[in-house]
Amino acid sequence: MKRRLSCIFALFLLLTLSSAATQQMTCAYCKKIIDSGEYIKVDGKYYHKNHFLCAYCGRPISDQRYFAAGGQYYDSSCYVNAVLPKCAYCNQPIDGQYIESDGRIYHKECYDGHIALRCSLCGGVINGKYVMDDWGNKYHQEHEDNEPQCRYCGRFISESISEGGKTYPDGRAICGICLKTAVNDDDRAEEVVSEMAAKLAAFGIKVDVNKIKLKLVDRRQMGKINSELGDQAQGTTRFEQDSYYFGLFKQRRLMIYILNGIPLKEFMVTAAHELMHAWLYQNAALDMDPLLTEGSCNYAAWLAMEDDLSPEAEHLRKKLYNETMPVYGEGFRRVKAWVERNDTGTWLQYLRENKRPPW
Repeated sequence: MKRRLSCIFALFLLLTLSSAATQQMTCAYCKKIIDSGEYIKVDGKYYHKNHFLCAYCGRPISDQRYFAAGGQYYDSSCYVNAVLPKCAYCNQPIDGQYIESDGRIYHKECYDGHIALRCSLCGGVINGKYVMDDWGNKYHQEHEDNEPQCRYCGRFISESISEGGKTYPDGRAICGICLKTAVNDDDRAEEVVSEMAAKLAAFGIKVDVNKIKLKLVDRRQMGKINSELGDQAQGTTRFEQDSYYFGLFKQRRLMIYILNGIPLKEFMVTAAHELMHAWLYQNAALDMDPLLTEGSCNYAAWLAMEDDLSPEAEHLRKKLYNETMPVYGEGFRRVKAWVERNDTGTWLQYLRENKRPPW
């Protein structure tokens, strides 16, 4: 907020009048008749030369310049050093325009240069509303519709914020930070899926990964596989069957498809979600209510990240909890609340025996 200090400075003259004239004037300080030839007149009041005093130091104002503020008079030194407010940044007096923020005042140049909230993307001062990502970066609102953001962490893609980034051939934008851990080869993907299977097994969700086929796909391929979410899906689990020799021999298998190039932590969450789908295929009714199915799979993803204290894991937990699609978001929140009132063993047994939610 910009303001201007209310203060007045003026010059005064020491006047010499006849003794007859001075007898008609009374000093505003000592209340006595001014009978000398010199006096000072300020705002319609008269003072002996030595009785026009600085309100701060109490000494006569003798440099022929005074400052008025709040009905008081000050000499120039006291006014500057003791009366004028100080900038909260440089601690120097403020005389004129200033900016007030959070109960403190600043020179405009001090505020703009050192205190003002600045956009992490363009560096400009932010006045009014702004957006903030999960990493503490703050931005002008208008950047949301005009600048690329990482599909996974939400950072705006720039050298200063995200160490640059790239766009995959299928159109997904990923920042340089997420790109460092992106899972792009099958061997690494299988390692992560096995790690997640071991993690879920500790909660009683036991899935034999040797009976599951894993395949990394791009966004276009995922859109063809997942008819519900299309190319927005991160992963999909399918029960597939191949026939040989005119149907005499059949091979059944579970297929997990996951997008390639996903950063590691997000890949872990996706893998845990899809492994829960595999568990449900093997242990529960295939026509289970989607709210219970997807809610349970997202809860398994939550369990996979529950004890991870990294900022990336916290970001993913927040995404899970704030998901807006009903079967994924509301389903997860309800499953989580129900399991926390009971326990994971009760939850898994309920899934084995029921198709409809328990709430």
